Amino acid sequence: MSLYEVVLKVTHDCPFGNVSRRFPSLKMFLWCNREHEVIEIVAEKEEEYETVKAELSKIGCMLEESSDRLKSHFITKTCSCTTDNSVGKNIDTFNILHVSPVVYRRGWEYYRLIVFRHEDLRKLMKRLEQRGFVFDIVRKVPFDGFIASSCLLPLMLCSQI
Repeated sequence: MSLYEVVLKVTHDCPFGNVSRRFPSLKMFLWCNREHEVIEIVAEKEEEYETVKAELSKIGCMLEESSDRLKSHFITKTCSCTTDNSVGKNIDTFNILHVSPVVYRRGWEYYRLIVFRHEDLRKLMKRLEQRGFVFDIVRKVPFDGFIASSCLLPLMLCSQI
Protein backbone atom coordinates (compact mmCIF):
# COMPACT_ATOMS: atom_id res chain seq x y z
CA MET A 1 0.00 0.00 0.00
CA SER A 2 1.38 3.41 -1.00
CA LEU A 3 0.71 6.20 1.47
CA TYR A 4 0.57 9.85 0.43
CA GLU A 5 0.85 13.08 2.32
CA VAL A 6 -1.52 15.63 0.83
CA VAL A 7 -1.97 19.31 1.61
CA LEU A 8 -5.45 20.31 0.54
CA LYS A 9 -6.53 23.94 0.21
CA VAL A 10 -10.31 24.56 0.38
CA THR A 11 -12.53 27.63 0.35
CA HIS A 12 -16.28 27.80 0.95
CA ASP A 13 -18.81 29.66 3.04
CA CYS A 14 -17.93 28.79 6.64
CA PRO A 15 -17.59 30.90 9.80
CA PHE A 16 -13.82 30.58 10.36
CA GLY A 17 -12.97 30.88 6.68
CA ASN A 18 -15.17 33.97 6.40
CA VAL A 19 -13.39 35.64 9.34
CA SER A 20 -10.00 34.91 7.78
CA ARG A 21 -11.28 36.31 4.46
CA ARG A 22 -12.40 39.58 6.10
CA PHE A 23 -9.09 39.97 7.94
CA PRO A 24 -6.34 38.99 5.47
CA SER A 25 -3.50 39.67 7.92
CA LEU A 26 -4.96 37.11 10.34
CA LYS A 27 -3.44 33.65 10.80
CA MET A 28 -5.70 31.12 12.47
CA PHE A 29 -4.98 27.55 13.58
CA LEU A 30 -7.66 25.11 14.73
CA TRP A 31 -7.34 21.82 16.60
CA CYS A 32 -10.44 19.75 17.20
CA ASN A 33 -11.32 16.54 19.00
CA ARG A 34 -14.85 16.52 17.50
CA GLU A 35 -16.22 17.89 20.77
CA HIS A 36 -14.18 21.00 21.55
CA GLU A 37 -12.07 23.28 19.41
CA VAL A 38 -8.90 25.13 20.30
CA ILE A 39 -8.44 28.15 18.08
CA GLU A 40 -5.21 30.07 17.97
CA ILE A 41 -5.19 33.41 16.20
CA VAL A 42 -2.29 35.64 15.36
CA ALA A 43 -3.36 39.16 14.42
CA GLU A 44 -0.61 41.06 12.62
CA LYS A 45 -2.58 44.30 12.96
CA GLU A 46 -3.22 45.18 16.58
CA GLU A 47 -6.23 47.33 15.67
CA GLU A 48 -8.01 44.23 14.27
CA TYR A 49 -7.52 42.12 17.35
CA GLU A 50 -10.67 43.11 19.30
CA THR A 51 -12.88 42.90 16.20
CA VAL A 52 -11.59 39.43 15.32
CA LYS A 53 -12.07 38.30 18.91
CA ALA A 54 -15.69 39.55 18.85
CA GLU A 55 -16.33 37.81 15.50
CA LEU A 56 -14.99 34.50 16.80
CA SER A 57 -17.05 34.70 19.99
CA LYS A 58 -20.20 34.87 17.82
CA ILE A 59 -19.29 31.57 16.15
CA GLY A 60 -19.35 29.42 19.28
CA CYS A 61 -19.56 29.57 23.03
CA MET A 62 -16.09 30.34 24.38
CA LEU A 63 -15.08 28.37 27.45
CA GLU A 64 -11.65 29.86 27.90
CA GLU A 65 -9.35 32.51 26.50
CA SER A 66 -5.72 33.33 26.96
CA SER A 67 -4.14 36.23 25.16
CA ASP A 68 -1.23 38.62 24.85
CA ARG A 69 -3.24 41.11 22.70
CA LEU A 70 -1.70 39.96 19.40
CA LYS A 71 -1.88 36.22 19.89
CA SER A 72 -4.85 34.42 21.39
CA HIS A 73 -6.00 30.96 22.24
CA PHE A 74 -9.73 30.25 22.50
CA ILE A 75 -11.41 27.03 23.52
CA THR A 76 -14.95 26.70 22.25
CA LYS A 77 -17.67 24.66 23.87
CA THR A 78 -18.82 22.88 20.75
CA CYS A 79 -17.00 22.03 17.62
CA SER A 80 -18.17 23.20 14.20
CA CYS A 81 -16.40 20.58 12.08
CA THR A 82 -19.11 18.01 12.75
CA THR A 83 -21.75 19.95 10.80
CA ASP A 84 -23.00 18.01 7.81
CA ASN A 85 -21.20 19.94 5.12
CA SER A 86 -17.95 20.80 6.85
CA VAL A 87 -14.68 19.82 5.21
CA GLY A 88 -13.74 17.80 8.31
CA LYS A 89 -16.95 15.78 8.19
CA ASN A 90 -16.35 15.04 4.49
CA ILE A 91 -12.76 13.94 5.19
CA ASP A 92 -13.96 11.69 8.02
CA THR A 93 -16.22 9.82 5.58
CA PHE A 94 -13.22 8.26 3.88
CA ASN A 95 -10.22 6.26 5.07
CA ILE A 96 -8.08 9.41 5.32
CA LEU A 97 -6.20 10.68 8.36
CA HIS A 98 -6.43 14.43 8.99
CA VAL A 99 -3.38 15.76 10.85
CA SER A 100 -4.20 18.89 12.86
CA PRO A 101 -4.24 21.84 12.85
CA VAL A 102 -6.44 23.25 10.12
CA VAL A 103 -4.80 26.51 9.01
CA TYR A 104 -7.02 29.42 7.97
CA ARG A 105 -5.53 32.20 5.88
CA ARG A 106 -7.22 34.71 3.54
CA GLY A 107 -10.41 32.66 3.27
CA TRP A 108 -8.67 29.38 2.58
CA GLU A 109 -8.52 26.32 4.85
CA TYR A 110 -5.43 24.12 4.66
CA TYR A 111 -5.66 20.45 5.61
CA ARG A 112 -2.77 18.04 5.99
CA LEU A 113 -3.91 14.53 5.11
CA ILE A 114 -2.38 11.09 5.18
CA VAL A 115 -4.05 9.14 2.38
CA PHE A 116 -3.93 5.35 2.52
CA ARG A 117 -5.46 4.73 -0.91
CA HIS A 118 -5.49 7.03 -3.90
CA GLU A 119 -9.10 5.97 -4.53
CA ASP A 120 -10.17 7.53 -1.21
CA LEU A 121 -8.60 10.85 -2.20
CA ARG A 122 -10.36 10.69 -5.57
CA LYS A 123 -13.70 10.06 -3.80
CA LEU A 124 -13.08 12.97 -1.42
CA MET A 125 -12.31 15.31 -4.34
CA LYS A 126 -15.48 14.20 -6.12
CA ARG A 127 -17.58 14.75 -3.00
CA LEU A 128 -16.11 18.21 -2.36
CA GLU A 129 -16.74 19.16 -6.00
CA GLN A 130 -20.34 17.89 -5.86
CA ARG A 131 -20.97 19.92 -2.70
CA GLY A 132 -19.66 23.15 -4.19
CA PHE A 133 -16.30 23.45 -2.46
CA VAL A 134 -13.48 25.18 -4.32
CA PHE A 135 -10.24 23.32 -3.67
CA ASP A 136 -6.74 22.62 -4.87
CA ILE A 137 -4.12 20.06 -3.97
CA VAL A 138 -1.14 22.15 -2.87
CA ARG A 139 1.12 19.18 -2.35
CA LYS A 140 0.97 15.42 -2.83
CA VAL A 141 4.07 13.41 -2.01
CA PRO A 142 4.78 9.84 -0.95
CA PHE A 143 4.44 9.64 2.81
CA ASP A 144 7.77 9.01 4.54
CA GLY A 145 6.12 7.35 7.53
CA PHE A 146 6.89 10.06 10.08
CA ILE A 147 4.06 12.45 10.91
CA ALA A 148 6.29 14.48 13.22
CA SER A 149 8.83 15.10 10.45
CA SER A 150 6.71 17.89 9.01
CA CYS A 151 4.96 19.37 12.05
CA LEU A 152 6.19 22.79 10.96
CA LEU A 153 4.01 22.60 7.87
CA PRO A 154 1.36 25.04 9.21
CA LEU A 155 4.04 27.64 9.86
CA MET A 156 5.57 27.09 6.44
CA LEU A 157 2.14 27.45 4.82
CA CYS A 158 1.48 30.73 6.58
CA SER A 159 4.77 32.18 5.46
CA GLN A 160 4.16 31.15 1.85
CA ILE A 161 0.59 32.41 1.48
